[in-house]
Amino acid sequence: MFNKDRMAGIDVDTIRAFFDSDNPLYKKSTQEIVPNLSLITEALIRNNIRIVAPCDHHFGDKEHNLAEKELKINGGFFDLHAEHGTIGAQKISATKLYDIVFPLLNRDVVIIPNDANNTRLAEQLDEVIMDARQIIVQKQSIDVFYRDDNPGGNVYFEHILDMLCIEDVFVYGVYAEYCIYTAVLGLLNSKRNVWVITDAIVPYDRDDGVAALKCMEQMGARFITTAEFRNILKHNFEII
Repeated sequence: MFNKDRMAGIDVDTIRAFFDSDNPLYKKSTQEIVPNLSLITEALIRNNIRIVAPCDHHFGDKEHNLAEKELKINGGFFDLHAEHGTIGAQKISATKLYDIVFPLLNRDVVIIPNDANNTRLAEQLDEVIMDARQIIVQKQSIDVFYRDDNPGGNVYFEHILDMLCIEDVFVYGVYAEYCIYTAVLGLLNSKRNVWVITDAIVPYDRDDGVAALKCMEQMGARFITTAEFRNILKHNFEII
């Protein structure tokens, strides 16, 4: 049996930088999962299950060069994307609460910047997230988990999951071999039960995506479809 208070949808990088065709990291295949992303988001909201959404949020300046090592301007592989203040950094309608359920209170959606020096946020984090239905966690690297060797990960992400006592997570979004893979690895390492919703993720490269899925499964992630996910909620909570 599941406890909805200890469950979360982990909505990875469903932002316009990867879903709009005029962005450099866009893949046409992302359009195929939009209907399932909408179904998943609606089911989570109807069941009052939190959504924690790691999202790329880049600056492309000298101040953030160590955190943004993935970018070509800092010696990485990727063009600047999801840039601060641009449409590319915004969530797509299928996973944006204000486009799905309206009206909502302001506190229902909160944005957590990757700012270790924000003492006010650190002190009030529990108050900020406790009533939130969607927690958007900004990151500057592929891996949302912060470490000394990954300063682009969000310093608050794992702490948020711990504060909310999240045990069971359902992962979906883009791209399978990059941000999905690192999120799944980190979630498994933090001793959480991880389900990957396979028809709600896409790879950047098909072969690399297949290899990443195989590794996730070997590490202990369980694979389900969107329909199976909705059935889990129906059988446990009678609402889809």
